[in-house]
Amino acid sequence: MQRKAVLLKVLFSLAVFFSLFLFIDFRNFWEVVTGVSLAIVIVSFLLNVVGSVVANSLQFFFHVRRDVTATNGWLLWEITKIDFIVRFYSLFMPVGATAAVRWHRFVLIGIGSLNSGAAILVNKMQQLFLIFLFIGITFLSHESGVVSNNISFLISVCSLILSGGLLFLLFGFFFSGYVGQLRWLLNQLLDMKIVLRRPNLTSRLKKYFTSYEEAIVRLSLIEFFNVIVWAFISFLVVSYSQSLVMQSLGVFLPFSDVLFLRGLVFLAMMVPFSIAGIGFREMGTIAGLSLYGVSAEIGLTVGVILFGFQILISLMGGILEGLRFIRT
Repeated sequence: MQRKAVLLKVLFSLAVFFSLFLFIDFRNFWEVVTGVSLAIVIVSFLLNVVGSVVANSLQFFFHVRRDVTATNGWLLWEITKIDFIVRFYSLFMPVGATAAVRWHRFVLIGIGSLNSGAAILVNKMQQLFLIFLFIGITFLSHESGVVSNNISFLISVCSLILSGGLLFLLFGFFFSGYVGQLRWLLNQLLDMKIVLRRPNLTSRLKKYFTSYEEAIVRLSLIEFFNVIVWAFISFLVVSYSQSLVMQSLGVFLPFSDVLFLRGLVFLAMMVPFSIAGIGFREMGTIAGLSLYGVSAEIGLTVGVILFGFQILISLMGGILEGLRFIRT
Protein backbone atom coordinates (compact mmCIF):
# COMPACT_ATOMS: atom_id res chain seq x y z
CA MET A 1 0.00 0.00 0.00
CA GLN A 2 2.83 2.38 0.89
CA ARG A 3 4.68 1.60 -2.35
CA LYS A 4 1.53 2.28 -4.32
CA ALA A 5 1.13 5.66 -2.58
CA VAL A 6 4.75 6.61 -3.39
CA LEU A 7 4.28 5.53 -7.01
CA LEU A 8 1.11 7.62 -7.31
CA LYS A 9 2.96 10.64 -5.88
CA VAL A 10 5.78 10.20 -8.40
CA LEU A 11 3.35 9.91 -11.30
CA PHE A 12 1.36 12.93 -10.09
CA SER A 13 4.50 15.04 -9.69
CA LEU A 14 5.74 14.10 -13.16
CA ALA A 15 2.31 14.83 -14.64
CA VAL A 16 2.34 18.30 -13.06
CA PHE A 17 5.90 18.92 -14.33
CA PHE A 18 5.24 17.91 -17.94
CA SER A 19 1.88 19.71 -17.99
CA LEU A 20 3.80 22.97 -17.56
CA PHE A 21 5.18 22.54 -21.08
CA LEU A 22 1.64 22.91 -22.42
CA PHE A 23 1.67 26.57 -21.40
CA ILE A 24 5.04 27.62 -22.82
CA ASP A 25 6.62 28.05 -26.23
CA PHE A 26 9.16 25.22 -26.40
CA ARG A 27 11.32 27.03 -28.95
CA ASN A 28 11.58 30.09 -26.71
CA PHE A 29 12.23 27.84 -23.74
CA TRP A 30 15.12 26.15 -25.54
CA GLU A 31 16.59 29.53 -26.51
CA VAL A 32 16.48 30.60 -22.87
CA VAL A 33 18.15 27.34 -21.75
CA THR A 34 20.98 27.61 -24.29
CA GLY A 35 21.62 31.21 -23.25
CA VAL A 36 22.42 30.30 -19.65
CA SER A 37 26.00 30.99 -18.54
CA LEU A 38 27.61 27.73 -17.41
CA ALA A 39 30.11 29.56 -15.20
CA ILE A 40 27.34 31.34 -13.30
CA VAL A 41 25.40 28.09 -12.91
CA ILE A 42 28.48 26.39 -11.41
CA VAL A 43 29.01 29.25 -8.94
CA SER A 44 25.31 29.18 -8.07
CA PHE A 45 25.46 25.44 -7.49
CA LEU A 46 28.43 25.75 -5.12
CA LEU A 47 26.59 28.48 -3.21
CA ASN A 48 23.54 26.23 -3.09
CA VAL A 49 25.60 23.44 -1.54
CA VAL A 50 27.02 25.84 1.06
CA GLY A 51 23.61 27.28 1.92
CA SER A 52 21.39 24.22 1.76
CA VAL A 53 23.76 21.56 3.12
CA VAL A 54 26.70 23.10 5.01
CA ALA A 55 24.79 25.90 6.78
CA ASN A 56 21.87 23.54 7.44
CA SER A 57 24.26 21.02 8.98
CA LEU A 58 25.72 23.74 11.21
CA GLN A 59 22.22 24.40 12.56
CA PHE A 60 21.95 20.78 13.63
CA PHE A 61 25.52 20.78 14.92
CA PHE A 62 24.93 23.65 17.36
CA HIS A 63 21.74 22.00 18.55
CA VAL A 64 23.05 18.49 19.24
CA ARG A 65 26.79 18.84 19.93
CA ARG A 66 26.26 18.68 23.71
CA ASP A 67 25.01 15.10 23.33
CA VAL A 68 28.19 13.75 21.70
CA THR A 69 31.60 13.37 23.33
CA ALA A 70 33.45 13.08 19.98
CA THR A 71 35.41 15.96 18.48
CA ASN A 72 33.47 18.82 16.92
CA GLY A 73 35.09 18.25 13.53
CA TRP A 74 34.04 14.60 13.41
CA LEU A 75 30.49 15.41 14.51
CA LEU A 76 30.06 18.19 11.95
CA TRP A 77 31.37 15.94 9.18
CA GLU A 78 28.98 13.13 10.15
CA ILE A 79 26.00 15.53 10.30
CA THR A 80 26.96 16.94 6.88
CA LYS A 81 27.15 13.45 5.38
CA ILE A 82 23.74 12.65 6.85
CA ASP A 83 22.35 15.84 5.30
CA PHE A 84 23.59 14.77 1.85
CA ILE A 85 22.17 11.26 2.34
CA VAL A 86 18.78 12.57 3.48
CA ARG A 87 18.58 14.68 0.31
CA PHE A 88 19.22 11.54 -1.71
CA TYR A 89 16.28 9.79 -0.06
CA SER A 90 14.11 12.89 -0.50
CA LEU A 91 14.06 12.20 -4.25
CA PHE A 92 11.69 9.28 -3.74
CA MET A 93 10.47 9.52 -0.14
CA PRO A 94 7.97 11.95 1.49
CA VAL A 95 9.09 14.56 4.02
CA GLY A 96 8.02 12.54 7.06
CA ALA A 97 10.02 9.50 5.94
CA THR A 98 13.19 11.55 5.27
CA ALA A 99 12.86 13.10 8.74
CA ALA A 100 12.76 9.56 10.14
CA VAL A 101 15.91 8.69 8.18
CA ARG A 102 17.70 11.74 9.59
CA TRP A 103 16.55 10.90 13.12
CA HIS A 104 17.75 7.30 12.80
CA ARG A 105 21.17 8.33 11.48
CA PHE A 106 21.56 10.92 14.26
CA VAL A 107 20.89 8.22 16.83
CA LEU A 108 23.48 5.93 15.18
CA ILE A 109 26.25 8.53 15.63
CA GLY A 110 25.46 8.91 19.32
CA ILE A 111 22.97 11.78 19.44
CA GLY A 112 20.14 11.20 21.91
CA SER A 113 16.79 10.17 20.49
CA LEU A 114 14.94 13.04 22.16
CA ASN A 115 17.45 15.69 21.13
CA SER A 116 17.53 14.37 17.56
CA GLY A 117 13.75 14.71 17.22
CA ALA A 118 13.75 18.19 18.74
CA ALA A 119 16.57 19.34 16.44
CA ILE A 120 14.67 18.16 13.35
CA LEU A 121 11.46 19.85 14.52
CA VAL A 122 13.26 23.12 15.32
CA ASN A 123 14.93 23.03 11.89
CA LYS A 124 11.58 22.81 10.10
CA MET A 125 10.02 25.50 12.30
CA GLN A 126 12.95 27.83 11.58
CA GLN A 127 12.54 27.34 7.86
CA LEU A 128 8.83 28.14 8.01
CA PHE A 129 9.49 31.12 10.32
CA LEU A 130 11.96 32.64 7.85
CA ILE A 131 9.70 31.97 4.87
CA PHE A 132 6.66 33.67 6.40
CA LEU A 133 8.83 36.49 7.76
CA PHE A 134 10.33 37.36 4.38
CA ILE A 135 7.02 36.93 2.55
CA GLY A 136 5.38 39.27 5.07
CA ILE A 137 8.11 41.91 4.81
CA THR A 138 8.19 41.71 1.01
CA PHE A 139 4.46 42.23 0.60
CA LEU A 140 4.40 44.90 3.26
CA SER A 141 6.89 46.95 1.24
CA HIS A 142 5.88 45.83 -2.25
CA GLU A 143 6.00 48.15 -5.22
CA SER A 144 2.62 49.27 -6.52
CA GLY A 145 1.53 47.24 -9.52
CA VAL A 146 2.94 43.86 -8.50
CA VAL A 147 -0.24 42.88 -6.68
CA SER A 148 -3.15 44.96 -5.42
CA ASN A 149 -2.64 46.88 -2.18
CA ASN A 150 -5.43 45.06 -0.34
CA ILE A 151 -4.21 41.58 -1.29
CA SER A 152 -0.62 42.55 -0.48
CA PHE A 153 -1.58 43.86 2.95
CA LEU A 154 -3.65 40.73 3.70
CA ILE A 155 -0.82 38.40 2.68
CA SER A 156 1.74 40.38 4.70
CA VAL A 157 -0.41 40.42 7.86
CA CYS A 158 -1.17 36.68 7.67
CA SER A 159 2.48 35.84 6.98
CA LEU A 160 3.76 37.98 9.85
CA ILE A 161 1.21 36.47 12.24
CA LEU A 162 2.34 32.96 11.28
CA SER A 163 5.97 34.02 11.56
CA GLY A 164 5.37 35.51 15.01
CA GLY A 165 3.62 32.34 16.18
CA LEU A 166 6.53 30.19 15.05
CA LEU A 167 9.00 32.57 16.71
CA PHE A 168 7.03 32.27 19.96
CA LEU A 169 7.20 28.47 19.77
CA LEU A 170 10.93 28.61 19.09
CA PHE A 171 11.88 31.03 21.87
CA GLY A 172 8.98 30.69 24.30
CA PHE A 173 10.42 27.63 25.96
CA PHE A 174 13.11 29.75 27.59
CA PHE A 175 10.43 31.56 29.58
CA SER A 176 8.57 29.30 31.98
CA GLY A 177 5.49 31.52 32.25
CA TYR A 178 4.85 31.34 28.52
CA VAL A 179 5.49 27.60 28.49
CA GLY A 180 2.91 27.04 31.23
CA GLN A 181 0.28 29.08 29.39
CA LEU A 182 1.03 27.36 26.09
CA ARG A 183 0.89 23.91 27.70
CA TRP A 184 -2.45 24.75 29.35
CA LEU A 185 -3.88 26.02 26.04
CA LEU A 186 -2.66 22.98 24.14
CA ASN A 187 -4.12 20.60 26.72
CA GLN A 188 -7.48 22.38 26.55
CA LEU A 189 -7.58 22.18 22.76
CA LEU A 190 -6.55 18.54 22.70
CA ASP A 191 -9.04 17.57 25.40
CA MET A 192 -11.91 19.35 23.64
CA LYS A 193 -11.26 18.25 20.06
CA ILE A 194 -9.51 14.91 20.19
CA VAL A 195 -9.76 13.13 23.53
CA LEU A 196 -13.34 11.94 23.03
CA ARG A 197 -12.51 10.15 19.78
CA ARG A 198 -8.75 9.52 19.84
CA PRO A 199 -7.49 9.28 23.43
CA ASN A 200 -4.25 7.56 22.37
CA LEU A 201 -3.48 10.30 19.85
CA THR A 202 -4.15 12.98 22.46
CA SER A 203 -1.80 11.30 24.91
CA ARG A 204 0.96 11.02 22.29
CA LEU A 205 0.66 14.68 21.26
CA LYS A 206 0.95 15.82 24.87
CA LYS A 207 3.98 13.59 25.33
CA TYR A 208 5.64 14.98 22.18
CA PHE A 209 5.08 18.54 23.36
CA THR A 210 6.65 17.80 26.75
CA SER A 211 9.61 16.04 25.09
CA TYR A 212 10.15 19.00 22.77
CA GLU A 213 10.06 21.38 25.72
CA GLU A 214 12.60 19.29 27.64
CA ALA A 215 14.97 19.16 24.67
CA ILE A 216 14.78 22.91 23.98
CA VAL A 217 15.36 24.08 27.54
CA ARG A 218 18.63 22.13 27.60
CA LEU A 219 20.06 24.65 25.11
CA SER A 220 21.59 27.87 26.32
CA LEU A 221 20.41 31.10 24.72
CA ILE A 222 23.82 31.41 23.04
CA GLU A 223 23.51 27.94 21.50
CA PHE A 224 19.98 28.66 20.34
CA PHE A 225 21.10 32.01 18.91
CA ASN A 226 23.77 30.18 16.87
CA VAL A 227 21.12 27.85 15.50
CA ILE A 228 18.93 30.79 14.43
CA VAL A 229 21.89 32.66 12.88
CA TRP A 230 22.86 29.70 10.72
CA ALA A 231 19.23 29.32 9.67
CA PHE A 232 19.33 32.91 8.40
CA ILE A 233 22.66 32.34 6.66
CA SER A 234 21.34 29.19 4.99
CA PHE A 235 18.24 30.98 3.70
CA LEU A 236 20.20 34.02 2.48
CA VAL A 237 22.92 32.04 0.70
CA VAL A 238 20.45 29.77 -1.12
CA SER A 239 18.40 32.83 -2.08
CA TYR A 240 21.51 34.54 -3.47
CA SER A 241 22.27 31.39 -5.45
CA GLN A 242 18.79 31.61 -6.97
CA SER A 243 19.35 35.32 -7.63
CA LEU A 244 22.51 34.56 -9.64
CA VAL A 245 20.60 32.05 -11.78
CA MET A 246 17.93 34.67 -12.53
CA GLN A 247 20.53 37.35 -13.29
CA SER A 248 22.19 35.03 -15.82
CA LEU A 249 18.82 35.00 -17.62
CA GLY A 250 18.50 38.80 -17.56
CA VAL A 251 16.14 38.97 -14.57
CA PHE A 252 17.31 41.54 -12.02
CA LEU A 253 15.13 41.85 -8.93
CA PRO A 254 15.71 43.48 -5.53
CA PHE A 255 17.10 40.93 -3.10
CA SER A 256 14.02 41.30 -0.88
CA ASP A 257 11.89 40.05 -3.77
CA VAL A 258 14.31 37.17 -4.32
CA LEU A 259 13.80 36.19 -0.67
CA PHE A 260 10.04 36.21 -1.25
CA LEU A 261 10.44 34.00 -4.33
CA ARG A 262 12.64 31.60 -2.38
CA GLY A 263 9.98 31.32 0.31
CA LEU A 264 7.23 30.83 -2.27
CA VAL A 265 9.15 28.06 -4.03
CA PHE A 266 9.92 26.35 -0.71
CA LEU A 267 6.24 26.35 0.25
CA ALA A 268 5.32 24.95 -3.17
CA MET A 269 7.83 22.12 -2.69
CA MET A 270 6.20 21.18 0.63
CA VAL A 271 2.99 20.03 -1.06
CA PRO A 272 2.41 16.64 0.62
CA PHE A 273 1.33 14.73 -2.49
CA SER A 274 4.51 15.45 -4.44
CA ILE A 275 7.92 13.80 -4.48
CA ALA A 276 10.96 16.09 -4.11
CA GLY A 277 8.73 19.02 -5.11
CA ILE A 278 8.86 17.95 -8.77
CA GLY A 279 6.55 20.10 -10.84
CA PHE A 280 5.47 22.26 -7.91
CA ARG A 281 8.90 23.90 -7.63
CA GLU A 282 8.70 24.91 -11.28
CA MET A 283 5.07 25.99 -10.91
CA GLY A 284 5.95 28.16 -7.91
CA THR A 285 8.87 29.72 -9.79
CA ILE A 286 6.75 30.51 -12.83
CA ALA A 287 3.92 31.95 -10.70
CA GLY A 288 6.28 34.04 -8.54
CA LEU A 289 8.25 35.51 -11.44
CA SER A 290 5.06 36.21 -13.39
CA LEU A 291 4.22 38.82 -10.71
CA TYR A 292 7.19 40.79 -12.04
CA GLY A 293 6.34 40.35 -15.72
CA VAL A 294 8.87 37.56 -16.34
CA SER A 295 7.94 35.07 -19.03
CA ALA A 296 6.92 31.49 -18.22
CA GLU A 297 9.86 30.20 -20.28
CA ILE A 298 12.37 31.98 -18.04
CA GLY A 299 10.48 30.92 -14.90
CA LEU A 300 10.52 27.29 -16.01
CA THR A 301 14.23 27.50 -16.83
CA VAL A 302 15.01 28.83 -13.34
CA GLY A 303 12.92 26.05 -11.80
CA VAL A 304 14.63 23.36 -13.88
CA ILE A 305 18.10 24.65 -12.95
CA LEU A 306 17.16 24.64 -9.24
CA PHE A 307 15.86 21.10 -9.66
CA GLY A 308 19.17 20.20 -11.31
CA PHE A 309 20.98 21.51 -8.22
CA GLN A 310 18.81 19.26 -6.05
CA ILE A 311 19.54 16.25 -8.27
CA LEU A 312 23.31 16.82 -8.13
CA ILE A 313 23.30 17.25 -4.35
CA SER A 314 21.12 14.15 -3.99
CA LEU A 315 23.49 12.13 -6.20
CA MET A 316 26.37 13.15 -3.92
CA GLY A 317 24.31 11.79 -1.03
CA GLY A 318 23.64 8.62 -3.02
CA ILE A 319 27.38 8.11 -3.50
CA LEU A 320 28.00 8.55 0.25
CA GLU A 321 25.20 6.07 1.01
CA GLY A 322 26.63 3.60 -1.49
CA LEU A 323 30.08 3.85 0.08
CA ARG A 324 28.51 3.24 3.48
CA PHE A 325 26.86 0.03 2.27
CA ILE A 326 30.12 -1.14 0.71
CA ARG A 327 32.03 -0.62 3.96
CA THR A 328 29.40 -2.41 6.03
